[in-house]
Amino acid sequence: MIVYISLLQTIVVLGVHEDFNVSVTTNTFANSHQVVTTATSSNPEIEFWYSLDNEELTADGTFDNELPEIHFVTITDGEGCWTYTEEVKLMDYPHFFTPNVDGINDTWAIIGQEGIPISKIYTFDRFRKLVKQLDPDGAGCDGTYNGSQMSASDYWFTIIYIEGAICTQKEFKAHFSIKR
Repeated sequence: MIVYISLLQTIVVLGVHEDFNVSVTTNTFANSHQVVTTATSSNPEIEFWYSLDNEELTADGTFDNELPEIHFVTITDGEGCWTYTEEVKLMDYPHFFTPNVDGINDTWAIIGQEGIPISKIYTFDRFRKLVKQLDPDGAGCDGTYNGSQMSASDYWFTIIYIEGAICTQKEFKAHFSIKR
């Protein structure tokens, strides 16, 4: 006697995503930064998972209160067949610095500026006197002016930079403090 055993299997072809988006939903220099990631597919079987900076995968692609720096967002399907990673840059500035040469907050510079075109950074004292034009690629302000220590006070800055895929020139003004 010959017995034929038939095993029925359902094979689902998941394929590649059809639509996804990685975006920063807060403005540059915001007090709090949010990264929102979404992915969709016409195949309702596909479940997408999200991760920021290789942290644990989550079904929610919203990441709140992120630090200004370069982050990596990863989107993957629930089966682990497809993965996409994109770099996201969050730019901000420190609200104070302490140039006391202890290795912590010794200089003031724009955070997360790597790869973002910045044409000018100007710093001013409280009387709007130009203290220094900073090199966007340099080390930042070290708390000295003409070789002398700047006083513990508030200082203002203006930054001119390019933002977004359509290269919009923007200007931002705010202040920071030197604490001694």
